[in-house]
Amino acid sequence: MHTRLARRVLGATCLAALLAAGSAAYANRAAGDACAAALPPGAQSIYAAAVDQVVAGGDPRTVVTDVVKPMVMSGQMDRNTARANAEAAAPCLKQAKS
Repeated sequence: MHTRLARRVLGATCLAALLAAGSAAYANRAAGDACAAALPPGAQSIYAAAVDQVVAGGDPRTVVTDVVKPMVMSGQMDRNTARANAEAAAPCLKQAKS
């Protein structure tokens, strides 16, 4: 009987921890999204293309490079604009990841 109670308490504790972790991640993503809403359009597009990968654990610098390079190569942005937009999006991506 004592073992059954211990298992229930442990199960409830694990469930509470998982729910808390999930809501914290959502809150951080919401903060990142709010930050990105104030960005110029080019930086917003970089944020939108990169945020899911960054939140999932990707290295922000690598993810942003992988997102921006095709934009530059296709002529959507020139190199200097892409760099400025990536630098503008970086703090919002960091917020979303934290």
